[in-house]
Amino acid sequence: MAFIANPGPVGYREMWIMRPDGTGARKLFEVDANGGFSGAEWSPDGRRLSFEWGQRIGDKEDWKMVSRDLQGGPPETAIPAGIVDWSWSPDWRMIYSTDEPQSGPGSCNFWTVDLNRRTGKPLAPARRLTNWAGFCIDNPSVTADARLLAFRRWSPQGDVYVASLENKKLNTSLPRRLTLSEGSNYPTSWTADNTAVIFESFQDGRWQIFKQALDSDAADPIETGIDEDVLDARLSAEGGGIFYVAVPKGSVPSPMRKVMSVPLSGGTPKLVMSSNTYGGPRCSRPPSTLCAIAEQTPDREQLIFTAFDSDSRGRELTRFKTDPKSYFNYVWDLSPDGTRIAVLKGSENRITILSLRGERLREITVSRWNELQSVDWESRGEELFVSSHTTDGVVLLRVDQRGKAHVVWEHKGKIAPWNWPPSKWLVGPSAPWAVPSPDGHHIAIYEWNMNANMWMMENF
Repeated sequence: MAFIANPGPVGYREMWIMRPDGTGARKLFEVDANGGFSGAEWSPDGRRLSFEWGQRIGDKEDWKMVSRDLQGGPPETAIPAGIVDWSWSPDWRMIYSTDEPQSGPGSCNFWTVDLNRRTGKPLAPARRLTNWAGFCIDNPSVTADARLLAFRRWSPQGDVYVASLENKKLNTSLPRRLTLSEGSNYPTSWTADNTAVIFESFQDGRWQIFKQALDSDAADPIETGIDEDVLDARLSAEGGGIFYVAVPKGSVPSPMRKVMSVPLSGGTPKLVMSSNTYGGPRCSRPPSTLCAIAEQTPDREQLIFTAFDSDSRGRELTRFKTDPKSYFNYVWDLSPDGTRIAVLKGSENRITILSLRGERLREITVSRWNELQSVDWESRGEELFVSSHTTDGVVLLRVDQRGKAHVVWEHKGKIAPWNWPPSKWLVGPSAPWAVPSPDGHHIAIYEWNMNANMWMMENF
């Protein structure tokens, strides 16, 4: 069997093989700190291994599917980029699925390419096998006679729910679904008057910002006038505008992204700064006027928190030490009064509170819950909303400063995968989270479902 080891800034730096009983382990390939591996698939004769190989070039990462002889020799590119999953057919075809976001979030299609049995080089350009939209496909498996292809077909649904809070608990048995469109929606903020939720939605081939009143069945777009993905939109501190991250559709992942601003009513966007922002912007509420971003150092060992306003980057606020081997695992939020930052490393039970007034760092250990996935301050800045995995789903918790947790809402059976919403630009988990209204009377909840079944295809 083949496996990867030694995580680095770009994937895993080592490719190993060993026998099924764990003996005979040996390292096959290794790359420097600017490279990394992901996944592995054997050739039909077992003499070559295919895997994804990434390289950092400047401020970008370039990934491609390659194969390599186990006895040595250079890697041979089989598929340039954009792989979701793949399988090496017994007749030496590479069957693979690609992400096609222009057809909708989570839309994928199968392609195939014939490979030379000795060198692994493509014999002809890849050709499309399917022309589907509205769902993704992965886990392909080809029968020994290469006549049937089994695969998993799945489609996501992300929705915004709202609920009233009473005595720190929901005063209804179930939150009410606010967004009624099919596809992917997730909440980020409220308007300053507590009457509408600001959320992201994938529509017309890209991520966009919407606003929907609590008493309405329809959402209003917040127009930005640019044909880019608009991500992690947050209400500005004074309440009249939106800060967000803008990235080109279908672009190669790059650490540098544009932080933009636009009026809440929509209009011409304004570039605030370029940043390798970790997640998106966060803003406090009046009387505080602080907005902040987090940026990760090149060695992945620190998060640097920096103030900004609608015109430019401001002063450095504080720093937080991170594990370079878990650089995608952190989430954070700015307190409503702009005096503290809460940081959580996913799947742990500790929340770190960083003071922006020179006070000592504090840690909150959440009792009885060890799989925390998200963190958001409640409206008064006294407690935190966090989500946690359970044995049969997830729960949304309200945690006080001593670490005592109260279950606010429970969702059984479904947990979003780590890479959903499907964007290379979003950092952090996609377990349900809560966004409280400024007055603390309501919360908007992100809720996720997936429909998945195994399918089989012939004549491919």
